[in-house]
Amino acid sequence: MRIAIDIRRAGDFGIGTYIRNIVNQLARQDDATQYLLIGQPKHLDELDKLPENFELLPNVPDLGSTADRLRLPLTLRQRRVDLLHLPWFQPLVLLPCPVVVTVHDLTTILFEPKYKGMRHAVRLYLARRLFAKAKRILTVSQSSKRELARSFNIPEARIEVIYNAVDERFTRDPLPADADRILERHAVNYPFVLYAGNIKPQKNLPRLIEAFAVAKAELREHPELSQLKLLVIGDELTKHPDLRRAVVRTRVREDVRFLGFVPLPVLRVFYARARAFLFP
Repeated sequence: MRIAIDIRRAGDFGIGTYIRNIVNQLARQDDATQYLLIGQPKHLDELDKLPENFELLPNVPDLGSTADRLRLPLTLRQRRVDLLHLPWFQPLVLLPCPVVVTVHDLTTILFEPKYKGMRHAVRLYLARRLFAKAKRILTVSQSSKRELARSFNIPEARIEVIYNAVDERFTRDPLPADADRILERHAVNYPFVLYAGNIKPQKNLPRLIEAFAVAKAELREHPELSQLKLLVIGDELTKHPDLRRAVVRTRVREDVRFLGFVPLPVLRVFYARARAFLFP
């Protein structure tokens, strides 16, 4: 059996973590199936060393390009792929084989700001076509399952909820001395709460900043948490002026820090030392 998996977002934050763990675990547990990975050599750098039953498809076009939508179905047909797994929603319809698609949430389908008017209508049409063709739709929460069924008139029997697991790289606590050194390097010598993820509009970071400002006001006299700060790990603040405005408007400019992207060992320390992880 030949299964193709699109890994072109293996370097991303959340979806990248999902892809990396799917492929790495399959590599450990299945040596009988032939896996064809849709991606480029740089995407393999995000994965563990893979066994011989995993193959990178050559000359894969850039994600989302016209060539992608036309050539990928042809490649799948030529390689006689039995099943395609799309680890995130992609508006592909000219597929020559059964498909399983994972939908993490519906915000990028229903509320993506860059798709307006006719582009939004076309995107919804392609989503309905893909979901109608899919042999199975995977999602990560009961809420997303209900929303999928309601928004696209999909029988719930075709939607399966598989909860996200913990990335094993975060199951080991960092050594205290290493953690202290990393926090010192980032000038973090105060209690903090943490947000880690992308900063797209649907993540609602301005409201998170507003909520943090309210909490700060209530903790003003607390003997320890009066120094509490919010650390945001993800994208660069310069790309999101609305967040800068939210920080200024709520008067927590000195208490909110945007650290941008950090390497995994650093991220693990921030997870371990945070007083709370915030997920709006």
